[in-house]
Amino acid sequence: MRITSKVFWDLALLMGSFGLVMGLVFPPFVVLLGMPADRAFSGQIFASTVAAGLIVGGVNYALTRTIVGGRLRQLAGGMRAVEGCLDGGGEALMEHRLHVDSSDELGDCARSFNNLVGALDRSRAEERRLSRTDDLTGLANRRHGLEVLNRELAAAGRKRVGLLLLDVDEFKWVNDLHGHLAGDDALRSVADDVRRAVREGDVVCRYGGDEILVVLPGCPAQTLKDVGERLRLRVEAHRLVIGGKELKLTVSVGGAAASEEGGDTATDLIARADMALYSSKTEGRNRLTLVA
Repeated sequence: MRITSKVFWDLALLMGSFGLVMGLVFPPFVVLLGMPADRAFSGQIFASTVAAGLIVGGVNYALTRTIVGGRLRQLAGGMRAVEGCLDGGGEALMEHRLHVDSSDELGDCARSFNNLVGALDRSRAEERRLSRTDDLTGLANRRHGLEVLNRELAAAGRKRVGLLLLDVDEFKWVNDLHGHLAGDDALRSVADDVRRAVREGDVVCRYGGDEILVVLPGCPAQTLKDVGERLRLRVEAHRLVIGGKELKLTVSVGGAAASEEGGDTATDLIARADMALYSSKTEGRNRLTLVA
């Protein structure tokens, strides 16, 4: 039932009207119980019963406003907080879930709100994951890889940042001879081998085409060499079967480490790793070359 544009005004009017009706009904009721009519319908009794009815209605309204209104304000506050997170790009959606302390309609509202917040949080997490992931290989994409590299270079201090850049040898031949779907399978296989060969905390991304970039935070020169050689050998040892035929894949790898004095940019480091990769290609492929 809508009377005004505000639900608590509706409630106040209805409870006040109920109290008034009760006050009007009370005198005839007590007459039926045996009270003399002249006394039951006296001005004093009439005024007292109407006032009592209005007081009961007012108390009911105040209690409802306090109990129900408080919970509704909590729900509205949670909604505003979530809206602010969505508009402003905030990450802490789950912090705004409500405490559910009842099994009534208000408890159902709070549970539904919490479920909605959970669904939004999962959706945003998946959106972030997809925005950082290469669809084909499941590796980080180029943008995320470069973000990580820039962040690590900025925070490196005295810890060196290593970089490996590799691509699949004769990848065009794989596509031409076996088809592009087979080329996709080959690239996924190499990506998986590289991911398994690097250290925990290293970030592997698809740099472009069949090129893969590995960012190695806190990586001494010997570790850079060990990881580069390990991933090269892992790819070489893997036999990929396509259409019943065994396909041997190899990769050429170039590596570079940021200067201990600092000052290297992502562009500088990638350029040096690319030069090392070019040397690996021109010197026979399936090898690792490191540059200072």
